[in-house]
Amino acid sequence: MDASHHETAGRGPPRNTFHICFEHSVQYEVGAQGAKRLCRCEPVELHLWPVSRCRIGLVRGWWMRLGVVLVLLGVLGLGRVVIAQEAAASPDTLAPLKLTPDAGLALAEKKVPAVYPEKAPAAGVQGTVVLDVLISEIGEVKEATIASGDTDLAQAALESVRQWKFRPYLVDGQPRAVQTQIKFGFHIKAPPPAVPDGRFAHGAYQNEFFGISYPLSMEWVRETGIVRGLFQSGGVSSSSQVLLAALFVPSKSEGLVADSSFVITATPQPSQGDAKEYLASTAEALGAGKLAKLRGEITPMSFAGLSAYRANLKSSRSAAQYQAIVCTFSKGYALRWDFLAASESALDDAVATVAGISKFAGDVAPPATAAAKSDNLPLDSTTRMLVSSGVTAGLLVKRTDPHYPPDAKSAHIQGTVILRAVIDKAGNVIDLEAISGPRELVAPTVYAVRQWKYTPYRLKGEPIELVTTVEVHFTLG
Repeated sequence: MDASHHETAGRGPPRNTFHICFEHSVQYEVGAQGAKRLCRCEPVELHLWPVSRCRIGLVRGWWMRLGVVLVLLGVLGLGRVVIAQEAAASPDTLAPLKLTPDAGLALAEKKVPAVYPEKAPAAGVQGTVVLDVLISEIGEVKEATIASGDTDLAQAALESVRQWKFRPYLVDGQPRAVQTQIKFGFHIKAPPPAVPDGRFAHGAYQNEFFGISYPLSMEWVRETGIVRGLFQSGGVSSSSQVLLAALFVPSKSEGLVADSSFVITATPQPSQGDAKEYLASTAEALGAGKLAKLRGEITPMSFAGLSAYRANLKSSRSAAQYQAIVCTFSKGYALRWDFLAASESALDDAVATVAGISKFAGDVAPPATAAAKSDNLPLDSTTRMLVSSGVTAGLLVKRTDPHYPPDAKSAHIQGTVILRAVIDKAGNVIDLEAISGPRELVAPTVYAVRQWKYTPYRLKGEPIELVTTVEVHFTLG
C-alpha cells in the first residue's frame, strides 16, 4: 500500500488531497505436480478530497484525519472479505486448469490400453485419436470427448480412458480439476512370424525362435498334447499357441494329484502397453469374471536377457489353488507362463524354475538314430531305439497298478492314459510324457509307471535305451 500527500496547482486534484494505492495481483509457479501461488494483490486507487477552502482549520484537520482512517479501515476490511471468500470457495466452483498433453499424461497412475476394434485392422483403419479429457479433483475422468480421429477407433479410446486414474493436481495444496488431451495411437502391425513349437531335448525345453533353453527335472511330466486338445475344445482363441505344458509329480508322494503345473503360451503382442500393463489387464479381466483375484503387486523379474513380470493370483474356483502368471514380450509375442499349485510354497517352487532359463546355444547333443526322430522325444543317446508297446509289454517284469483318485471316481471320470516312456539300459523308466487321456488321471498313472521294471533290451548283445508307449486303463466298476 502506498499513501502519498499531494499539493498541486492548476489542473488535477486539489490541495491537501490524499492518494491511496493498493497493488493487487496473482502470480503462480506452475509445475508437473501442481501450482503454487506466489503473491496476491490488486490495484486500487482512492482520491480523498477533504473539506477544502474551509476556514475552520482545526475542525478541517480533525475531520480530514478521521476520514482517512475510516477509508483505510474500510478498504482493508473489504480486502479481507474478498480473500476470505476466495479461500473458502470450493474447488468445484473454480474453473478447470488447462494442462499440456505431456503434463496431463504425467499424472496418470492407472492406464488401461485401448482395444483395437476387431474389424478395423482388416479394413485397414488406423491412425491417431485425440481426446479432450476433464479430470476431477480426485483424479477420475469426469468427461471425455473426441477431439479428432476415426469414430470407431475413438470409441475404443473413450472406453479405455474412462477407466484411467490420475493423481490429483494440486494448487496451493488444494486439488483442482484440470483439462488436458490424451492421444491414442492405433497402428496395424505386420503379423509376427510363426512360432515353432520347440522341442524337449537333453532335459530342457528348447525354443530357438525365442532363444531360450528351459531345464526341467524328471519330476516335471510334459502333457503338451493333452493341453492343446483342451484349448481347442474349450474355445480358447486360436491366436494363443501352446508351446509347453507340464505337471509336477513328486517322486516321493502317492501321486494321486499333481503338486503343481504350468502352461507356456505365445500370443501376438498387444499394440499398446508393456508386459506389466498386459498382466494388470489380464488380472483385471480374471477378477471381473470372478475366476481369480490379484494378490499383492506385480513384480519384475528377468531371465535369459528378457525382462518379465510376475502376478500372483488366488483362484476363485478352489480354496486350495494358487496361481501365478509370468509374462515377457519377445519378437512380437507375449510369452506367458500360467502356473497353478495346491499351496503357496509349491507355487513358489514352480515359478522358481523360470530362473533356470538360459539363452539357447544350439543343440550340442549327438544326432539321433533313424529309429527315434520325433521332435518331442528327449534324445540323449545315439543307441536309443523306438519300439512298439507290444515288444516292451513282453519285457515287463514288474508292474504297479495306479490308484484311482476318489475325486475322479466321484466325477465319473474314466478312460485310457497313454504315456511315452524312455527305458534305460538297466530296464528302469527314466522319462515320461503324457500323450493323451483324462488329465485328472495322468498323475496317478505317472506315479505307478515310474515303478515299472523291464528286462534290458539288447541289440547285437549290447543293452540299449528304448522309447515306447504305455497304456493304462481306468474303468468304473
